[in-house]
Amino acid sequence: MTQTMETPTKELTVNELTERYEITRKPLYRRKDALKIEFAKNRDGRAYATPEQIKLLDQLHEHVKRGGNLATFVPEASVVAPDTARDTAAKQRQTNNYRGDTASDTGDNTG
Repeated sequence: MTQTMETPTKELTVNELTERYEITRKPLYRRKDALKIEFAKNRDGRAYATPEQIKLLDQLHEHVKRGGNLATFVPEASVVAPDTARDTAAKQRQTNNYRGDTASDTGDNTG
């Protein structure tokens, strides 16, 4: 597709995604893995991407079309998959707790 893709407001199945990007399933799943996203499954057992995931996939698709590769892709700051944002926040809390940086820490260690 040479035109800018409009981000859907609903989920797209794997088949719809392969049509959207004009690629086969294997490259689609490589892209999914590179983005560290997981597709959910609908009642029929078909994997699908959420609109947020589609935004990321669209950005990656444009990056690849411009000659980039999966390893050099950096998503726009405004588009972060919910799972990635949650994981990042959890890792930050773990790091802060490990260092002793907590909201209740006043810095007074005299007891």
